Amino acid sequence: MDFDGGLAAASLSRMVTNSLKAIGFVVHRRGQAPVGEYVGVLVEEGFPDEEGGVFVSWHTSKEMRVACRAAIDQDDLKAPAFRMSAGVEYTIFQMLLSVLTEAGFEAAEADGFRHMQIHVIGVTGPTLGDLVEPI
Repeated sequence: MDFDGGLAAASLSRMVTNSLKAIGFVVHRRGQAPVGEYVGVLVEEGFPDEEGGVFVSWHTSKEMRVACRAAIDQDDLKAPAFRMSAGVEYTIFQMLLSVLTEAGFEAAEADGFRHMQIHVIGVTGPTLGDLVEPI
């Protein structure tokens, strides 16, 4: 099933959010907090000029992002904050992609400028969000 259009994307966003919360993730949706203040999973609807669907990404704490940015600014890619941040981001990205697929969503690595984001474009059958009460 393909979800495109405003209402359908909002519905898919709720389904993804409910499924990830049921598993135990801290999940935010775009607009719940100022940009840069998200810690955990961010679920957001695609822009109108994109393919539609929902995008899922992982966000570390502000402190971790500041330490990582400082390492990049100092060109110190061996700094523990940079190595740990990159490793954690990649590991959680892979895990989220697997979890979303197992939870009944059609999901893949996003194309283009959405680095380390997952593009959810539909469902493959009943989702975990269908099996639990809305959160």
